[in-house]
Parts: sequence; C-alpha cells; structure tokens
Amino acid sequence: YDLSVVAEHEFRVHHCLLVKPGVKKSAIKYAVSHPQALAQCDNYLRSLGITPVPMYDTAGSAKILSEGVGLPDKCTPENTAAIASDLAGKTYRLNCLEKGIEDDDVNFTRFLLLSRTGIVQHLNPKIPSKTSIVFTLPDSAGALYKALACFALRDIDFSKIESRPTAASLLNYLKFRSQQAHGRKARQRSGSPRFRYCFYLDFLASEVDEISQNALHHLNEQSDYLRILGSYPQKSRLVGPIAAAVEELKNSNNQLSSEEVSLSTLPSDEDDEKKKLNIGIIGYGVFGEFLSKQLVKKHKVSCIDPFDKVSSCDFPEFLLYFCNLFNYVYACCMCMIQTLYMHAIIKFVLPRIVMTQCSFYIVMCLWSSTNAYLHGSSSSTTNTNITIITRHMKSKEAEEIGVEYYPMFDMMSFLSDLDVVIIAVPMIEFEDVVSKLPVDKLRGKLVVEVCPLNSHPKSVMLQNFGPDVDILCSNPMFGPSLSDNNESPSPVSWDGLPMIYEKVRIADMRRCDKFLSIFERERCQMVEMTAEQHDASTSDAEFVTHLTGRLLDRQLLPPTPVMSKEYAALCDVADMTAADSFDLFYGMFKYNSRAKDLLKKMRENIAKVERQLAAKEAYLAASAEMKNNDRKQLIEECKILLREVASSSNIAAKVEEKDGKPAESKITETSQKES
Repeated sequence: YDLSVVAEHEFRVHHCLLVKPGVKKSAIKYAVSHPQALAQCDNYLRSLGITPVPMYDTAGSAKILSEGVGLPDKCTPENTAAIASDLAGKTYRLNCLEKGIEDDDVNFTRFLLLSRTGIVQHLNPKIPSKTSIVFTLPDSAGALYKALACFALRDIDFSKIESRPTAASLLNYLKFRSQQAHGRKARQRSGSPRFRYCFYLDFLASEVDEISQNALHHLNEQSDYLRILGSYPQKSRLVGPIAAAVEELKNSNNQLSSEEVSLSTLPSDEDDEKKKLNIGIIGYGVFGEFLSKQLVKKHKVSCIDPFDKVSSCDFPEFLLYFCNLFNYVYACCMCMIQTLYMHAIIKFVLPRIVMTQCSFYIVMCLWSSTNAYLHGSSSSTTNTNITIITRHMKSKEAEEIGVEYYPMFDMMSFLSDLDVVIIAVPMIEFEDVVSKLPVDKLRGKLVVEVCPLNSHPKSVMLQNFGPDVDILCSNPMFGPSLSDNNESPSPVSWDGLPMIYEKVRIADMRRCDKFLSIFERERCQMVEMTAEQHDASTSDAEFVTHLTGRLLDRQLLPPTPVMSKEYAALCDVADMTAADSFDLFYGMFKYNSRAKDLLKKMRENIAKVERQLAAKEAYLAASAEMKNNDRKQLIEECKILLREVASSSNIAAKVEEKDGKPAESKITETSQKES
C-alpha cells in the first residue's frame, strides 16, 4: 500500500484472563488465544495446570468464548478462558479474573502509525529520527555484507534488521523486471533461487540527511528492489500535522471518556467475501466483452457503450435530429402507434426530405414486426436504400452472457448502484469519455482503467475526479484472440499472464483487494508498479508487438499441417492483435513518444534486410557467373591441349611413314648406339 510511517509507539502489553460470567478460576482447564500470547503467559498457565489451545487471534478467541460457538474440541464455555486485553473483555462482556498474567514485566509491542503523506519535511536535526526501509538483494555471494557496508562505512547505526519471505506481489514484480531486462534468458534461467527474502531495516537517521542520502543511493545500486517506508521521530514523539491533530483531540470538549467507549463488533468480524461486487463496464467493445464474460461468473455485471451507434453516412442533419427524436418517442409508444407513425414518415416525409438524393439510410430502433413492415414498404421504392438496424447492436450479445445492458441516455441509472466502474474504451477516446461522466455519481466508487498505457489515463482521472473517487490503474496484459474458423474472439486462459496495476488513490482498500482477487483467483501474475514504471517498461514492447501482428495478416501466415514453434508464435501474435481495434493501436502510437522512432527503426530494419537480400542475390549471381566463366575458360584450355596432343600425334605419324619404322624402334636404336 502507498502509505508512509509517520510515528512509532511502544505499547505495554497487559494480558488478562477472561471467562464467562459465573466461571471460577479453579474450573478452568483450557486457555484459548493467539500462539504468541499463549507463549508470553506460558509460566502462568503451567502454574495453574491450564492447557493452552492456540487460535487465530486474541480478540477473536474472546469473541468465540463469548458466543460459545466454534470452540476447539473438549473446550466449553464453562471450562475455558481466553487470554486477551481488557478492552476485548468489555467488548464481549467477559469477566476479567486477573490482569497482567504475562511472564515478562517488560512486555512491549511496537506499533507504527501510518499515513498517506509522510512527515519528513517536519523533521529537523534536533529531533532524533529513525528511518525504515525494505529491500531485496540478488542471489550472489556477499550481497548482504555489501548492503550493510553502505551504512557501516558512513557510521549509521541500526536499531533493527530482519528478513521475511518475499510477498507474492513483490516476487512477481521482481520476475517481471527480470524478464524485461534479460528477456528470454531470464525465463530460461534455472539457477534462480526457489525462495526470495526481503530485508527490513531501521537506521537511526533521517532520510534527508546527507549521509543517509549517500547510503541509500549506494544501497539502491546493490539491491534489486528498495523502498523507503518512512522517516519519523524516535520514542513515540509526534511532529507536524499528526501532533496538531492529537493536541486538538485532547483539547476537544466533545471527547468521550474511556468508560463511555464500547464496541459491538471489531472490523475483523466483518466477512464480506460472499458479497458480490456490482461491476459496471463503460465501453462494451471486444475487450469489454472479454472481461465481462469472466467477471459475470462471480459478480453482477452491467455495461454501457458510448460507441454503440451507427455511422451517420450521408444523412441530412435534419434527418439525424429527427431519427434521434424518434428514438425517445418510440420508448414511450406502443408498437401499433409506432408502426402507423413510421408508415406516415416513409410515405410522406422522407421523399420530400431526400428528393434529390440517389440513396438514403434510415437508422431506427424497431421491433421485429416493424422491421418486416418497413422492408416490405420500401421494396417497391426505386433508387432508395433503407437500412434497418436494431437500436442497441450489442444488447443481445450482453444479455446472452448474463450482462445487463444500458442505453447511453440512461447513464444515471447505470452508475447508481455500482461498486466498481471499469472504463474499457480506446485510449484516444478516454479523455473525452471521462470528461462527460457525471462525477457526482462516481463518488464513493472504485474507477478502474484498463488501457495498454497507464500514464495518460492516470493523469486524466486525477484531473477530472475528486478525492472521494477511488482510482486504480491497470493493464491486463492479455485479451481475446480470433479463432481459426471464425472472426469472433475466443477465450484465453489467464493462468500465468501478467496483470499490472497501481493503487493510485484508494480509500476502501477491502473493495479494491476484492476486485484484484478476481484476477488472483484466475492465477494471473499480479505485478504492482506505478503507471510511469509500467509505461517505461512495456510501451515500446507492446507497440512493436501490435505493429508486427498487424503486418502479419492471414495471407502472409497461411495455415499449414505442420508448423514450427516460431511460426506458431507468429500466428498467435497475429490472432491476438487482429482481435483488437485499430483505435487501441493508434492510442499506443499517439501516447508513446518513441513510437515514431520505433516505426523509423522498423523501416530501416526492413530496408536493411532488403539490402542484405539484394546483396546476397547479387553475390550468388556473380559467383555463378564467375564459375561459368571459369568453366568456359577451362573448356577452352582443354580444347587447346587436345589440339596440341592431336597435332603431336599427327607429326609422329608423318615421321613414321617417312622412315618406314616406328618412332619407338628409332629411339631404341639410337640408345643402343649411344651405349
């Protein structure tokens, strides 16, 4: 959560032995409480021969004992006590038999006060300060030693250091960062540690001190992840607006005494896991429909589409106004009155309005019987095109999957009872759609955007929505794909796919976590990062991916009976991007400052490949030509050699004829004479 530590308090813990009214200490055989509380009272329980029975919570054990339902085996309200605070005893109407039963007289618990804004600006050098940080380290020898040396070299003292297993969301974030940085090598790396740990460290200095700044910069170079949880005064001291608020509370005349304070339930008692969220989707396009099919399984989903209307084609402006007016009239009229009214329009009004046009289009919302009547009435009209389209083209599709569809003029009713509002419109239309939403109806609701880039939608929502509207930026990095047999989106499993999100401004954390749990249950890879980090990490990759998918159409990727992994991956990219609208792709282009450079680089790479292909082709042609020339030259040399051999043979034959002896015998005679 995006909170900061603003103060610490060491609370003296006093455990109490709580029982039902009328139960005596001698009758107690079992004590129920949190395991930590039982361990802190171990000697006391042994001295009385009481058996400790661990439960999930100290106050929760008091609640269960008070109700008498849900106690462990052999435990009854008459033979069982609860170890909890005196406040829990007052809350659940239990008697306190003894206070301060803990074994250690210096039993303190450290509490941290959290706030949405830090108080580091209110700290001065005269106030002893403390800073809490959390960081993770790479899996290398001496990593922790190097991290601690960042502070030891600057004489910064520690007050606490501990390691805890890394949370799933942080681990997913680190994996995502690793994949972004190293690509396929990170996914194929088998030597990564099975368990990752976070180190929580408190050092005795303010984060704004120069030595602290140097140490934190040094640690940031050594670590995979670093977050400053907050700087605050030591030893329960309050400064800034926190101190002023506490002082005002002390001086208030309306402050209740401690005896007047009573609780009927604790916040942990509320169990709203079974309560369904009422989710509304603005923009029932391809992705909106894709989301609604999954959300409607466990929650109530309704939708509205600002773009569910037909293009005006070549309508006269007056006719468009007339058709819109008729839509509202139709909603209040009976079918028979509407049929008579339409008959009069077609027979008398339209021929006068579009007398000079060769064709015109009538876009109306009609019942099926009226559609048939209109088609029949217009069939005999020459040089006239009448197109009848249902009022809300996607209402039938929504109703088939159990999603309630609202027309645009009923926006107020659509927003009235929603818990979560998902804005699933193209990014180029996002600002226009948000600016037209009734902000009063969004108060107290969670507004979620699902654009492929988050910085622009985040700034638009912060600009248009007040502090009473919760804002969640997200990018589900998955979506529908086109099946091989038809052009309708086919479902895709969400298992292992990244779900990037940022809790920009959240007041109702339970509702936000419940919404995110929808994706967690589908086993998505939940990655929490800011919108700016998300865009810096994924904007270029997403744009290049969609650009590649749009370049690879079905003609370039024909179906084959046997395909390689690379070819199958290209087909998947083409199918995924073909299911998305061009407006989505244009939004990636418009709101990515590096998109034009990427297009230029893509053209340069294509030109480079073409030059390489042309050069290779020319080289092979030249090589073939040279080989052909060499072959011809070799043949000519062979011919010359054969001619020489033939001429030599002719000369030898002529000499033989002249002397009457073979040339060999002459050579033999000559050699004999010489010998």
